[in-house]
Amino acid sequence: MAYLLCQSMAVADRRRHERTIVGRWHDALVRRGVTEYSFADAVEDYMRSALVCLGWAVAGAALERPNQRARRVARVQALRNFTAVADMGPESLSLLP
Repeated sequence: MAYLLCQSMAVADRRRHERTIVGRWHDALVRRGVTEYSFADAVEDYMRSALVCLGWAVAGAALERPNQRARRVARVQALRNFTAVADMGPESLSLLP
């Protein structure tokens, strides 16, 4: 979920749809039998996973890339992920209802 939202979506799209997508992900888990997993838990896990993805984005951006396109993709992913994590400041629990 974090990879999709934090690296694969444009920043404006993530900001616009993040809460809805995380909510639908949580709802799907509950419908399929996951118990004792609140929406707050899902948000926390999403935020932790965003930090893990950030580590991979930084590592990926630091690697030697064979061409300009690959370098651009790595930079865009890192920028999107940094922005997502920055958006998850103390007020980030605004994802919660």
